[in-house]
Amino acid sequence: MEVIIISKDLGSANESIRRVRGMFTRLKDKPAALTVDNTSEIGWSNDSRIKAFASSSDAGSSFTGSLLILDELAKNPNADSVYTSAKP
Repeated sequence: MEVIIISKDLGSANESIRRVRGMFTRLKDKPAALTVDNTSEIGWSNDSRIKAFASSSDAGSSFTGSLLILDELAKNPNADSVYTSAKP
């Protein structure tokens, strides 16, 4: 599974990954091992990953995800172009 998060700014994108990392760390039985762990992406040995992007007119446009999260879209300065490019 590939999850893409587009946040209103870089700090919010990094915070999304930090929160996912925290949830994963607290899991008692981990379903897979971490293979990628940085400020913008976290990935596991089962080929699942989460990538977070700061808002821009083409944020995440070259990636195809199983799930797209538009974090705080109403506060996103590029909301119209992000939504238009993300909509299938």
